[in-house]
Amino acid sequence: MYGLLVWAAVFTMLLWLMATGVKAGFNAMVGVATGAGSVVETTANNTTQADAEAAARKFGFSQQQIDEVKNKAKNAPADGKAAIEDPANKAKAEEAAREAGEVATRVTWWSFFGTLLAMLAAAAGGFIGAGPSFRLFVVSTPRNSYGRTAV
Repeated sequence: MYGLLVWAAVFTMLLWLMATGVKAGFNAMVGVATGAGSVVETTANNTTQADAEAAARKFGFSQQQIDEVKNKAKNAPADGKAAIEDPANKAKAEEAAREAGEVATRVTWWSFFGTLLAMLAAAAGGFIGAGPSFRLFVVSTPRNSYGRTAV
């Protein structure tokens, strides 16, 4: 029983520490993404098409290359929609989702068996390390004719 109680306490603390760490990491990631998003948004709002073309020319791009990029940007929504509706891409996405589900199932089962093994090891360690067991037993003593214990 003591081994199981110690295991439960340690396992609970480990889960709490892991959840706290994941939460802190997620909050940090969201903070970085939000900060970067605002920088990009501010830059995009303050940059005109002429500024972008001038910067591209400054870095050595020809007018033909700039026009190609502008055409690709105009056609991006239609190209994206076509890529989404493509049956081959849908099949790849469904296959990836199925594989991810199988991996998640395997990870869950291995986690369960690992936790069960840790619990059984804690119970066995508590049983083995408990030492001699405490037992109460009755000791009969000889009595005299008056019902008193003889010394």
